[in-house]
Amino acid sequence: MENSLLIGLSRQMTLRREMDVIANNLANMNTVGYKEETPVFEEFIMPTARQDSADSKLSFVSDVGMYRNMADGGLTTTDNTLDFALSGAGFFQIETDDGTFYTRNGHFQLNAEGQLSTPDGGLVLSDGGAPISFTAEDGAIVVASDGTISTDSGSRGKLAVMTFENPREMRKVGNNLLQTNEEAQPAQASTIVQGALESSNVNAIEQMTSMIEVLRSYTSANKMIETAEDMKRKAISAIAGQQA
Repeated sequence: MENSLLIGLSRQMTLRREMDVIANNLANMNTVGYKEETPVFEEFIMPTARQDSADSKLSFVSDVGMYRNMADGGLTTTDNTLDFALSGAGFFQIETDDGTFYTRNGHFQLNAEGQLSTPDGGLVLSDGGAPISFTAEDGAIVVASDGTISTDSGSRGKLAVMTFENPREMRKVGNNLLQTNEEAQPAQASTIVQGALESSNVNAIEQMTSMIEVLRSYTSANKMIETAEDMKRKAISAIAGQQA
């Protein structure tokens, strides 16, 4: 009976983890460039739960990682010259005081020095690894689909769009930024759309359906635990009655 309790608790722990991920996906439905996440679980086999257990093996649930859906989100037109949407694989490269990070959020602006930056102050880098600067004389800023930046005063370089061997392993660090230890490579098949932003790829209906399924599974696991507890209490009462 204690084995049943342990198995039920392991299931509830993973269901709670899954519910947290679903809630985070729903909370980021309107976050620019956000990618839907799904927890990954696997069966964990133990020969026994306790040294004196009579069971030959026990099946638990183990939380082993996270799957990030890297499919493109829809494009939302903003007509803002400094908004850029990415289509295809790749990330904008951002330099901050804490190091180099990456994002799909192309909502940029010009800081006090005329440098292209994120709203939080991170500097958007060119394919040469340098900040991108503009002056008042530059006039209109035009970015081609390959990231080449042009102004009335001439070229201002090219936006860096980088890819990685395994982008699903990238770690979130806040402010819609990602970090990785993998070596960045220039993206070959990505396209930049000026005056637009990439929407989140979260499917609200699917997430709500998953939330309902998780709630039902959690209730089922809870009933199993309550049944095991009830059997344990009855067994203890029966033994106590026999001894009396």
